[in-house]
Parts: sequence; C-alpha cells; structure tokens
Amino acid sequence: MKKKILAIGLIILLCLTLVLFTGCGDSDEEESTENTSSISENSDENEFETENESIENDEENLNSTEIERFNEQFEEYAGDSQRGSSVTRLVSMLVSNATTNEGNSEFLPTVEFGDTTISGGENAVDDSEQYVADLTSLRTEVMSTRTYLVTVEYSEDDIINKIVIEEN
Repeated sequence: MKKKILAIGLIILLCLTLVLFTGCGDSDEEESTENTSSISENSDENEFETENESIENDEENLNSTEIERFNEQFEEYAGDSQRGSSVTRLVSMLVSNATTNEGNSEFLPTVEFGDTTISGGENAVDDSEQYVADLTSLRTEVMSTRTYLVTVEYSEDDIINKIVIEEN
C-alpha cells in the first residue's frame, strides 16, 4: 500500500511539473518559455519543496500507521496462558503475513517454538517458500489442549521482529 501511495504521489507530481513547464497546455512556444522562466523567478519552487515535504511526511505517517497495524495483529496473542487454539491462530496469521509481506524483511519476524527457530528477516526473504513451509509445519505442532507463553520482541524501529512461543 505504501508503494501505491508513493507511486500515485510521484505521478501527481510529474503531472503538475509537466503542466507547469508546458505552459498549462498553451501551444505557443514563446509563452511556454515565459512560463518556465517565471516559474524559476517566482517562489513556485518553494511550493514544490513544500509539496515534496508533505509527501514525505505522509509516507512517514503511513509507515507509523503500518507498523502499528502490523504489531497489533500479533500483540493480541502475547501473554501468559494462551490456549493452543489461540497460538494456532497466531501461527496462521504469521503464514498469512508472510504471503502479504513477501520480500519485505522488516515485516517477517523470527519465530521460536521450543527448540525450533524459524528465521525471519532477510533469511525469510531469501527463501520465502521455506519460511512459509516451516510456519505451516509449526502450526501442526501446537497442542490445543496445552497453554503457552507468547512473547514478542521489537527491533530498533519498534517493529515486532521476534515471537517466542513457550509451552507452560
């Protein structure tokens, strides 16, 4: 979604630039040259800078919102005495997340379950099929009759980068 918004912003910026530098559709080449000169002489450049800053701020806000949304989907499963069925749903969410964020290493957390470690991050990007297969296999190891302690760890960017599941 971030890439789509950024692409739309760039398209809009290119269209505005094209319109301003072609003289708003005038066919007279002299007027077009005059418009181009006046753009350089006026403070319209500041307008472009402000628009670019606005796009960057929107992107930062989107990142913050995207991080919150990402973290929330897993934080609800964190805690002591999580039932096996909840842990199974958590692992299913991780599988779904791996498909959605394929190629985006910061949104592919490492998962530890007992002696099993499923490496996230760049490892998951390099071999996404194996990452998903390992998570799917892990889902079958969760016992619905047991309870688990689920903890999450965060990167420096406040993104969940590790989920630890321990049997109580």
